Amino acid sequence: MPHPEYSLSNTLERIYENQLALEAALMELTLLVEGQIHAETGGNVRGALV
Repeated sequence: MPHPEYSLSNTLERIYENQLALEAALMELTLLVEGQIHAETGGNVRGALV
C-alpha cells in the first residue's frame, strides 16, 4: 500500500524520473554493444526507445 504522504502527482513524477534513468542506462549499454561491432543490436535498442 502506498504511503499516504506521497500524492499521485508525486508518485507519477518519481515514475517518470525512474523511466528517464532506465533509458539513460540502456543507452550506455547500447553504446558499449555498438563499440563491440554489434551495430544492428544497437540500432534495435535505439529504435525501441524512440
